[in-house]
Amino acid sequence: IFRYSKGQDCYFDVDAVRLPYSEASAERLRHQANVFRKNKIYRDYRPHHLGKHPEDWWPLQPIMPSEKQERSIGYYPTQKPVELLQRIIDSSCPPGGLVLDLFCGSGTSLVVAEGLRVQRDHRERKKLVLSPVTRRWIGCDRSAWAIHTAKKRLLELGPRAPFALYQGGAKERTLWLQHTFTRTTAAPKKDHE
Repeated sequence: IFRYSKGQDCYFDVDAVRLPYSEASAERLRHQANVFRKNKIYRDYRPHHLGKHPEDWWPLQPIMPSEKQERSIGYYPTQKPVELLQRIIDSSCPPGGLVLDLFCGSGTSLVVAEGLRVQRDHRERKKLVLSPVTRRWIGCDRSAWAIHTAKKRLLELGPRAPFALYQGGAKERTLWLQHTFTRTTAAPKKDHE
């Protein structure tokens, strides 16, 4: 997954994706005030109350066949886990911001933008819940199956903000291609006196 930014001014909320400290790290930080990184010593280091800054790799379990709550209708071959898109969207898009997914597929990014979240209990069992924090979204896909799957997942969330679905078929695509890429080669007509 790649992240692109037009300039140096980009949104990244590290607090939204912080991870809890391991037990060993938490214990060490309780008794030791110095932290060593490469050639630097950070004196009087105080751990962040929300956890540590995440690494550039995230260990996430893929969607298992038994997870009927997260699995979209039927089988969508490239469906991503809600937890993955939740981390990406929460860290890179402010609440009320705009999420654009040009290849929305099964609609995971759209349902996460609508507020679907993963919560874990003390036994690490996951549960899908709806959050009041939402983002605006635009989802596109060329596949009619993808549009159908994304629409069904959005409707299964229950009463949320209304959305519009525009589906262009072969006829609309042909008209768009003709309008966009065809040039008239006929010579302009001259008026005769």
